[in-house]
Amino acid sequence: IALPASIAANVGQSPAALHPEWPILRVMAGESALALGRPDEAVRLWSPLYKRRDLAWASDAYLRSIRALMASGQEKRAAELLAEAFAEIPDLSTDFLWQKLQLTRSGPKGVLLADSIAKADPTAAEDLAPLRAEFAAVGDGELFDESPSPGGASACRFERVERPWNWNPAAKGRVMQFRGSQAYPARLLPATLGGVKGYRMVFDSGSPMVIISRRVARDLDLKPIGTVSCTGVFGGGRRWSPIVLLPSVGLCGMQVENVPAAILDGIEDRANRVDGILPLGLFKRHGVLYDPGAGRLELLPAGTPAADVLGQNSSVVPSLWFNGKPYVRVGVNGHEARFFLLDTGSAMTVLDRGCAEELNIRSYSATEAAVVEGLLGQITVRKIDGLELAFGSLLVRAQGCPVLDLTARDRVASVGLLGRDVLDGLQVYFDYSSGTVAVKPDRN
Repeated sequence: IALPASIAANVGQSPAALHPEWPILRVMAGESALALGRPDEAVRLWSPLYKRRDLAWASDAYLRSIRALMASGQEKRAAELLAEAFAEIPDLSTDFLWQKLQLTRSGPKGVLLADSIAKADPTAAEDLAPLRAEFAAVGDGELFDESPSPGGASACRFERVERPWNWNPAAKGRVMQFRGSQAYPARLLPATLGGVKGYRMVFDSGSPMVIISRRVARDLDLKPIGTVSCTGVFGGGRRWSPIVLLPSVGLCGMQVENVPAAILDGIEDRANRVDGILPLGLFKRHGVLYDPGAGRLELLPAGTPAADVLGQNSSVVPSLWFNGKPYVRVGVNGHEARFFLLDTGSAMTVLDRGCAEELNIRSYSATEAAVVEGLLGQITVRKIDGLELAFGSLLVRAQGCPVLDLTARDRVASVGLLGRDVLDGLQVYFDYSSGTVAVKPDRN
C-alpha cells in the first residue's frame, strides 16, 4: 500500500507510532475492500481518520475516499468530500487539485486549476497540456455540455450483428465456450458529428476518449488545439495524436457539445473502415444497455436499477470505474477474482502474461503464436488453452486466448481484457452514476 512519505517514515519507526487507533489498519482494510470492488465500505473504513490531529493521516484518508467515490461514479459525494477536505486541512497536495480538475467541466475554472497545478508541480506540465488546451478551447462554455434529454429510454441500432455463439444448456450453471478470434466485428453506431449525419462510430467501453479519423477532421474543418498521448494494447506503442474540439456529438437522442477528440491516422483501414470511436464515458449521465444480440444500444435514465433493465437471470458484477472505463472482478481458473477491463472495443479477450505465469497457466494451444491487429498497429502474441473465467453467475471457457504483457493503466491492478468474443454473447448494462455493471446471458 502506497503511503505518503511522512506517514511511511513514522510507521517504519515503531508500532507505537501507529497510535492507539491503529490508522494503518484502517488504511489496509479500506484498500482490501476497494480491491474487492466495495468502494462504499472502503470510504466507511477511512472516514474516522478525517478528524485525526495528524493531518498527514487525515489528508491521506480524504484522498483515498475521494478516489474511491470517483471510481464508483459518485461524483457528487466526491465533490462534497473534496470541499470538506479543502475547508479542514491547509496546504493540501496537488493530488487534491487533480481531483478537482477531474470534476470540472467549466472552461475558465479548468484553465485556472491547470495553471495552479503547473505552478505547484512543474513536472506535471506534459500531463496537463492536453487538458488545459481542451478547457481553453471551450472559452466560457463547458466541456461535454449535454442538452437536457426528453426523459425515458432511447435506442439506436448497430450496423453489424453476428451470432457466433454455441451455448451448452446441459452444463451446470451458465457456461459459454469460445475460441479467441478477431472475427467478432466492431459494433458500429450511426452518429452525427458537428451537425453532419452519417458517421460510423465504434462503441468502445475500453477507450478513455473520443477518437476520429483524419478524414472526419478534414470534412468538419477541425483545427488541432493540442496533442495527447495514445497507447494501444495490440502494438503500436505510444503515439502523440492531435486533439480537436468537436462542436457536437449526437446519437440515440443524445446531444453533447464541446467534445474533445483525438485524431488517429489509419483508423479507417484498421477498424472496418469506421470513422471513429465513441467511448462509454461519453454516456456517463445515462444508463447504457449494450445488447449486441438484438443489434442495439439503449440509453436509459441514470440510476435505473439493473434488475429493471435485464430482468431475471442477470447478475451485478463488482466493478470499479476509471476514466469512464469499467473494470470488473473475474475469477481465473478457480483462483481469487482479479480485475479485467470490460472492453467492447477489443475483438479478443486477453490475459496478462504475468498473471498466466503466476497461476501456472502454461498449456499453449497448437497455434502457438498469432498476429493480432489493433488500432495503433499489430503484435505477435502467444495463445493459451484451458482458460476459465468466472464473473457474475457466468463461467466462460476459452480456447486460443492471447497472452501478452499488458501495460498498467489507471489506478487498478488489471490482469486482462474481456473482449467482444465474450461480450457478444451477453447483454451488458452499465450505469456509471451507481457504479454498476450487470450481465445476462443472451440466448436469443
